[in-house]
This record gives sequence, structure tokens and C-alpha cells, in this order.
Amino acid sequence: MTSWSRQLALIGLIGLIVGVTLGQMSVAILCLAWLLWMLWEWVQFSICSERELGRFQLERWINGRSDATGVLWAGRTLDIRVRICCKSNRVFPDRIFRDVVPENLEIISSTIPSSSTDSAINSSSWLRKQIGRWASVFKIVDEICPNNQIAIRTPQHEVEINYTARVRAAGEVVFPGIRMEFHDPRKFFRLDRFVSLRQTFRVLPSFTESADASPLLKRRNAIPRHGIHRQQRPGIGFELLELREYVDGDPPKTIAWKASARRDKLMTRQYESEVPIRVQLIIDGTASTRMGGFGRRLIDQMTHVGASIAHSVISAGDAIGCYLIDEAATKRTIAASGTIGFYSQLRAMGAFSVNRSPGTARFSLRMLETAYAVCSERYPELLDPQVNPFSLVPFALFSTQRGRQRIQLAAVMAELYNLSITTQVEMVLDENELAKYLLKFLCESGMPWMAPIVSISDVAIQYSPVRVRLLTQALTAAISHAHDNEVFVLVADLLGDTASMDELLSAIRIAKSKHHRVAVICPSPTLHRPKSRSSSVSANTVSANTVSANTVSANTVSANTVSAKTVAELRLLAEGIRLGELALPLKRSLTKLGVPMSIAGEPKATGLVLSEIAMAKSGRLTAQGSGR
Repeated sequence: MTSWSRQLALIGLIGLIVGVTLGQMSVAILCLAWLLWMLWEWVQFSICSERELGRFQLERWINGRSDATGVLWAGRTLDIRVRICCKSNRVFPDRIFRDVVPENLEIISSTIPSSSTDSAINSSSWLRKQIGRWASVFKIVDEICPNNQIAIRTPQHEVEINYTARVRAAGEVVFPGIRMEFHDPRKFFRLDRFVSLRQTFRVLPSFTESADASPLLKRRNAIPRHGIHRQQRPGIGFELLELREYVDGDPPKTIAWKASARRDKLMTRQYESEVPIRVQLIIDGTASTRMGGFGRRLIDQMTHVGASIAHSVISAGDAIGCYLIDEAATKRTIAASGTIGFYSQLRAMGAFSVNRSPGTARFSLRMLETAYAVCSERYPELLDPQVNPFSLVPFALFSTQRGRQRIQLAAVMAELYNLSITTQVEMVLDENELAKYLLKFLCESGMPWMAPIVSISDVAIQYSPVRVRLLTQALTAAISHAHDNEVFVLVADLLGDTASMDELLSAIRIAKSKHHRVAVICPSPTLHRPKSRSSSVSANTVSANTVSANTVSANTVSANTVSAKTVAELRLLAEGIRLGELALPLKRSLTKLGVPMSIAGEPKATGLVLSEIAMAKSGRLTAQGSGR
């Protein structure tokens, strides 16, 4: 029953009692007839709604495919079409269908089918234009249509919901199902149901293609310094490796006829062929990198840079592997090359970007409200007072609304996770016990790591000292599995952790002593992604890409160089200055070891790694030219 029907039923009940008490039989009969009529309407509504719910057919197409699983790309748009068909002869004149959109999707636009334009609602802005016609239901529709949701009202047997969305970040996208809401013609009764239509998609990280990944000219043959192996092997190339006697099976075109004439026996040439360099990406995925909304996390920026590096390295014919680090475990992917190897690395990064459940949970009213809202959206039948009555708990009727929500959520968690009645009572009495299961429920529902799910201060205190130790262990393991002259790329959030870097710097010294190359890329707090070389940057625009740790310091920024004209540009300039100050101590420590450092928001972050690969192949100490 709606609040409107409860008020009318209360008035009828009071009138019936007053009429019987005062002997006003006409008033009592009128109120009794009113209550009986409402009871008849409820019986009709219940029968029709249950009959109609069993005759729905739901289908959803993502980019023209209705598969239950698939692969998507971060940053790309999706065309989503949901078809809802009811085979019942009688349908409710007031029905609202809503596709539950995951948090990792951002709705760009939506369209209304021409067959239902007279009775469709696809957004609250359209509804406000029709406020004169839909004034009676404006409040209801505005409540169930937040900014990132799509809903439609129609009395027809078949309806379609069409909208375009963009994937925010790598990880996972789960479409849970369709939310249905039925009203009788007089708005006395309301039925909320959630019909599961689950589709799960793994989201691969986006990447930026470099302008020229593979070398066009033959590399210069430099004599390597002592201790560096050029990794030569017999093969097809341009440089002569050695002459040896001809054996059966050698191609005739490799016979050295002049040398054979001098030695009076057949000699064959062997040419030099370089073994591809292996690149090892060490990506930081600790808790601090997963804070924030999807698309705004540091791990989204780091996987984007890692995917860009992987594409450039594999395009040049080299191999690349990954060490994916978090507090739970360190996952290693075998170095591979080619298209299959590239997509295997992307799949590993996509699975790594999925948020796990945080280790600690702190109860708050915002967490309670968020969990109750998600449960109301996805499990409305479990919050029905007839199914989940909070009045069974002693003194629950005298508690506050938050207390009743705790009682109902404890029952829902016990139902979802098959908990015992003892655990359910503990959740009602202990806030921390309830917070543990609410946190697990919100993370499984695809919510990002933002307040109230997790506190930034709690994550910083618990996980910040662990990051450097995990990076050191991963780098040490990579060195133990490495061959000659490999390139290690640390993509980690190291800004501000200079005091605890001694252990990691020692591991970097070991890598340098074994003639490996090491590069460090830190994510940018301004969350600017690398741009392709074709994109132009105007002279009047000041962005975080042009204000980096390598080019900006507090002493080089003067009033004459600031051309920003808006508050946003000044804010970006201030962020760039702060970033330069944070990166300066780390850059000095790494420069002493001969390790280059870059910020992930800079366009040359990928080029820095390619330069290290070129030096590893040639055996030089510094790069040629002025491009470094």
C-alpha cells in the first residue's frame, strides 16, 4: 500500500469506529463499504500483478549482442537496447521499467521509441517539460530516475529502452537486471520487483598508440661495454656473425664462395640476429590506488599507461610481461609477444582492476543508507514488511528509522550469505559485524571505493607502509627470473614516499649492477591521460600535461609565464606545481642511480620506456640524439 492509500484506509477505519460508537449507522456503513472496496481493489491488484510478472520476456543487447558474457573496452561507447515483452491480455496502465545501470557505466544519451512517445519517460528533464500532464506522478518518477539510470513508463505490451553509455574504467561491468514497478489506476497500491537479467563483461584497459613504435633504420653496431652481452644468435640479418663449414641442410644462398675457394672446402655464412628484449611491467595495485570513482582511480591511469607501453613494445617485436601487485598476492604473467600475448596482458590488467573487498570496515550512517538504497533497488522483495518484518524484534516499533533499517538489512545479509540466526542477531547488536557484511555486499554490487564504503585515512594508515615492501619483493623476483639486459618499468604511486624508499633503491641498485635497465612512472594526481602526438595543445591552455615533474618547479614559475585565464586553469597550474614539488626528491634519488622517472600524465611516458629498450639493445649508457 502507498502512503496515500494508508491515509484513506485510516480515515475509513476511524469513521467506522466513530459511527459504531455514536450509533451513526449510515456513516459506519459508508466507511465499511469504503474499506471493503479498497480490499477488493487490493485483491484484484495482487492477482493481476502476480499473473503479469510470470509472463514477462526480457532481452538485452550490448552492441547488438545478447551474450551473457563478453569483453568491452574502457573509454568506448556502448549501444544498449532492452526489450520488455508481456504476453498478458491485461496490463497495468501505470508501469515503470528501469534498467539497473552499473556504476562503471556513464550514460551519454537515451532515445524514446516512437511507439510509446505518448506514455514514455526517459529522464527527469523530459518529465519537467511535461509537468502539466504528469504532475501527479512527478515525485515518483523523479525518485527512481537518478542521473545514471534509465526508466520508462508505458501501458503497452512491448517496450524498448535504448540508450548509449560509456565505460568508465577497466575491470568488470555487470548488468544485474530490470527493476519493475506497478501501480493500480488509483495509485492505492504499489508492487516493486527485480527480475534478474545478468550479463557480465570483462573490461580491458584503453591504450594510446605511439606514432612510430618499430625502428625504420638499422641499429648502429656499437661495441658494448664490459659485462653487457649483445644477445647474438644465428639467424637472418645484415651483420656477419661467423663463418663455418657447410653442413647438409644449409641454404645454398648462404655459401661464401670466395672463402670456400681460399680454403678449398665449402663454407657458409651465419648472420647476426638480435634476441628481442623483454620488458617487465611492475604495476602497483595497492589499496590507495583504488580509491575514488571509476575512471578517476590511480590504477585506471596506471593500467592505461601499462597497456600503451605493452602495445608499443609488442609492435616493435619485443616481449612484455607483468607483475601485478596488491596486498592479497602478486600475480605474474609470463612475458609474451605478438597479438595473442598483447591481449593476454590486457586481460590480466582488466582482471587486476576489479575492486576487491577492503580489509577493514567502519560503520557509518552513510554506509547504512547506501546499502539500504542498493537493497531497495536490487532486492525490493526482501525489504517488503510482509517478508522482512522488523516488528518481530523486541522494541523495534519504538526504535528510529535507522534502527529499523539495520534490522531489515541484517535479515537481508543473512538471507544472501546463508548466515545463521546467531550471526543475524550479532549484526543487529554489533555495528562492526554489520559493517563487514555491508561492505562485502556493496563491493560485490560494483560500488567504487569511495566514502562511505571505505575511508581514505584508514587506507593510508593500513596500507601505505606495505607498498614499498611489495614493490621491492616484486622487483627482486623479476631480477631473479631475468635474462640479460631486461627492462623493468615500475608503474607505482611513489610520490611522497621518499623516506621509506631505501629498500626499493637497494633493489634498483642490484638491477643496475646486473646491467638491466630500470624506469619509473608515477601516476598523476590530476588524472590526465597521455595524448597521441597528433593532438595539438594550444599556447593559451595550461594543463597538467605541460606542467610536469621534469619541467616545472616552484622556482621556475613566475607571473610572466602564467597565461591561465580561468579558475580551472589556475587550479591545474597549482596542481602541477605541487606535483613538481612532490616528485623532485624522488627524481633526485633516482637520478643518482641513472634511473629515469616520468609522470603518467605526460605524453613522453611511453617514449621513455622505448628509449630504455633501445639502449638495452645497443648496450649504450645514454641515448643518441637530443630526444631523451
